[in-house]
Amino acid sequence: MDENRITVKDVLSELDYLLAIYNTSLDHYSDSDIRKKPSEEEWSLGQMYVHLIQTALHVYFESVKACLRQTESNPGVEKSAVAKEIFELGGFPPRKIKVPASPEYTPANPQTKVELYAGLQSVLEEAMLLAPQIEAQPEAGTTVSHGRLGALSAMEWFRLAVMHFRHHLAQKQALERYLGLE
Repeated sequence: MDENRITVKDVLSELDYLLAIYNTSLDHYSDSDIRKKPSEEEWSLGQMYVHLIQTALHVYFESVKACLRQTESNPGVEKSAVAKEIFELGGFPPRKIKVPASPEYTPANPQTKVELYAGLQSVLEEAMLLAPQIEAQPEAGTTVSHGRLGALSAMEWFRLAVMHFRHHLAQKQALERYLGLE
């Protein structure tokens, strides 16, 4: 897909679609299902949901807001080759990304599904608030740096949030298989 033709409305529509998948899936899990881990090194479904919610709200959307607040981009910072590939593909490559096993990177296991429903709703509400602001920003708006991807615009950070939810669908399916919920 031509990345220049993707609109904020397209991104918001896909996010709404993906959040509906995650919400509908939650309907089929018990509170104990969301806390079961295949191994000590792997996340539970609940931890994966918490990761998605927290990353959207506190990394991607905060970066969108930073882009919208700034008046100029970070000088000398360019979009990385990895970022260019991700945006050309329209998503993350289909491979597992190993995060360090530490309390800093390991999401808490939620106690109930109610927390996750509320978190997904917060993601949608925040995205809906940000969408018109992103649309109002000039095309060559300001950028905020991502440690691995380089300089990204508000629209790119917004798209990254959606790509992240899409990327974790494979992990969600694997965890559902582990739990015998397919």
